[in-house]
Amino acid sequence: MNKHEYLQTMKLLQKQLPELLAWENGELIYLPDQSPMVYVPSNDYIIGAHPDHLFAQSYEKPELKIKLSGFLIDKFPVTVKRYQEFMYHNGYQNLEFWSENGKDFLKQNVIAPLMWDERLFQKDNYPVAGVSYYEAEAYATWSQKLLPTEAQWEISARGRTIYGPDREFPWGDAFPGKSRLNFNGEFGHVTSVDRYPSGISAFGLYDMAGNVNNWCRDWFLVDYLTYFKQGHLNPEVNPQVREILEEQRGILLNKKSDRGGGFLTKQDSWPALLCMARLCWAPTERQAWHGFRTVWEIPAELLKKIESPPQGRLF
Repeated sequence: MNKHEYLQTMKLLQKQLPELLAWENGELIYLPDQSPMVYVPSNDYIIGAHPDHLFAQSYEKPELKIKLSGFLIDKFPVTVKRYQEFMYHNGYQNLEFWSENGKDFLKQNVIAPLMWDERLFQKDNYPVAGVSYYEAEAYATWSQKLLPTEAQWEISARGRTIYGPDREFPWGDAFPGKSRLNFNGEFGHVTSVDRYPSGISAFGLYDMAGNVNNWCRDWFLVDYLTYFKQGHLNPEVNPQVREILEEQRGILLNKKSDRGGGFLTKQDSWPALLCMARLCWAPTERQAWHGFRTVWEIPAELLKKIESPPQGRLF
C-alpha cells in the first residue's frame, strides 16, 4: 500500500462512519474525544527481537510473526486538554467508566492524576502524566475506545511487516538524541506532544519513545513471545489467558505491560526506548512518567469494506 492508497483508505473509513470520525486537514479525528488517530492496516507483522540482538532482554525475544486486524491508534498520547474533558464529564465520579478493580483503586480517594496540580505539567498540549492503569482504562471506556495491546503498540511504533524493513526505534535506527525525544531528564518534566516531528514512528505517531510511557492492556507475561504460536491473530494476554495461566501453570500475573520509556529514562538506559522493549508496573502504580494513548478497533465487517483487496506491503 503506497501513501496515496493509505490516505484513500482512511478517507473511505471516515465516510463509512461520519458520526464517529471526521476528516480535517488531512487527519482522521475521532469525535468522542477529538483525538487525531492513525490507521494501522491488517497485515502480517513481526514483533520481538532477534535471538542475537545484543541489547534486548530475554523476555523481548525471539521474533514472533503475528497477524493483526486493522485498528486506529491515537497520533499523540492523551493530552491534559483531552483528559480534562474526561474529568469535566465526571470521569472520577461516574463508576460506569471503571472496572471492578478500578473502583477499588478509587477508594484511595484518587480524584485526579498524580501530576495534575504541578504547574510544569499543566499545559493543554502536554501529555497527561501520573495516571495509573485504572485511570487510563477508565478514560478509554469513557471515550468508547481501548488501551492498546502490546502487539498493537509495538507495530504502531515499529511498523515491521513480514515484507518490510525493521526499525530499532520509532524513528529508525539512529541512536536516541534530544532532537527526537524528551528523555534523560533534559527538561525535568513532560513537553508538548508535537514537539518532536523527527521522532515520529513508522505510522506517523509522536512520542512512541520518551515523554510519557504508554500503558498497554495486556497482563505482563515474561514468556509472552513464546506463549503465542507463529501466525497468531491479535495476541493479547487478556483476563481469560491470565486465568488459564494462573490455574494451569501457577503463574501469577499481577502487573500491566507498559511501553515507550519516558522523560526521565536515562541516556545509559536507552534500550528501554527500543520498539521491542517491554516494561511493566502494578496497575495501581502512578509515576510522573505514566501516560497512555488509546485505540479504536475497526469492526470485522467494516474492515472487509475498506481493506479489499487484501493489503500487501505498507509503503
